[in-house]
This record gives sequence, structure tokens and C-alpha cells, in this order.
Amino acid sequence: MNDFNYEVIPRYSAGEIKELTEVNSDMDIQAFKVEELEYIKVHNFLKNPIDLRNFISYFPSEDKTKSISDGTTKDSNSSSMAPGFQAPVPDTFFRNNLSIAFFNILKHYHMVKYEYRRIKWNYYTNCCYPGMPSYCSNYRPHTDPFSFALNLFLTENEESYTDFFRYKLKNNSYNYRGSRMSRYPTENEVDDAYNNSLLKDKKLGKWIRFKSDDHYERYHSVSADFNSLTIYKGDFYHSIGYDVDEYKSIRYSLVGAIA
Repeated sequence: MNDFNYEVIPRYSAGEIKELTEVNSDMDIQAFKVEELEYIKVHNFLKNPIDLRNFISYFPSEDKTKSISDGTTKDSNSSSMAPGFQAPVPDTFFRNNLSIAFFNILKHYHMVKYEYRRIKWNYYTNCCYPGMPSYCSNYRPHTDPFSFALNLFLTENEESYTDFFRYKLKNNSYNYRGSRMSRYPTENEVDDAYNNSLLKDKKLGKWIRFKSDDHYERYHSVSADFNSLTIYKGDFYHSIGYDVDEYKSIRYSLVGAIA
């Protein structure tokens, strides 16, 4: 007989999971277009956002900051360059609830053309915190390796945003999407070289809320309000708008991504 206490394992019934992922029928959904960016903002999304937050916080995370500090990044199980720390959450918990709600919103606004059963979902949490450092200048604009990002914000945030950026082209125009950068060979080569140079610096640095440089400039910000959802295509240049010196609150979200 062993002394393992199975009672410490969190367990939920199907009904309990359904309840903590239930969405509000009177949620406020709005579609926006700013320059080339199209996105959806939903307020009052969940009936029980705190319950969902408590549920997903059980999933452990590999903290890259700790890995860098103790010199174990070579053993990392994650290639993510995200700030703070992330924890993967199995999509099986959301197949009959959140994923369907997300899909119905996308379908209503004609953002997806395929059927629900053909979509592969990935879920993970994002946590940013006061004093959080940067790694390889990961506060700069980036694109995501998936088609859509759906950010569900589960904490009250002081002036926190998703910031969107445009790349400055030589002809006084802009590129908004990483997937289209190959149309501009000269700028693409310069951008790749600059980004690769940043990746060589494996040390922790100061996190800042990025605004602009010789290549990118911020043109729009979407607030990360509690119990709100922001949906956009992952190939638009964006970054987390979070000031680690000014803000005293945690920014915690569940991200749903369509592969």
C-alpha cells in the first residue's frame, strides 16, 4: 500500500465544467475595422468568469524566466517567446462549450468558412505580472503561428491592452500582416535580419510597453477588460500592452487558437 493521496487531484463533473464555461446570452458583441485590421470585441462574455479562472489556474506552467535564471533553457519543452508564463490547457474541456461559442461568433461574422468539426483548437493561459522581465526583446511586435487568436481576459486590468502595429515601408505606405511581408523583399530581408539579431540575446531584460521604432509604429489598441473577449487574425502585427512598472495588477487570460 502506498501513501499517495488521490484526493488532492482536482476533479469536476461534466455538469460542473459546463457551468463554469457557460456564456451569457446577453453578451455585447461588436465588430470593428481600423485601417486594415478587422477584429471582434465581446463584453460580458461568461456567466462565471471567476470559476473558469480558478479551474484553469490548476494547470502548471513552465516559467521561462526561472529556466533562464537557473540555466536550464536548453531543456525547455516550449518554443514560445511569450512574456510572463503560459500553461497549456487540453481542448477536451472546451469542445462542448467554449469552442462552440467561439466558432459561432466567427461564423456569424463570416470569419471562417469551414465546418466546426474541421477545426483544431489549442488552448493555453497567459500571465503577465508586475516586474515581469523581457526575453529577446519579446515586447516588440510579433505575429502568431495560428490563423485566429481569441483572448478571454479573466482579471481586472489597469490600462492593459492588445496593441496593433504596422510596418513602415519605403514608399510611405505600411504593411499590417506578417503573412504579406514577402511582397516586400527588401524590407523583409531587413526585418528578418533584425529579428534574428534579437534572438541571439538570451538574457533577461526590462519589459516595456512598445510604441514605435524605425520599423514599426503602433496604430491601435484594444482594451483587455475583465470578462471580455478579443478576436483577430494571428498574422496581424501585435504585442501585449502592459506596463510592468506602472501597473500593479496581474493580467491573466485564456487564449483559444485555431491552428
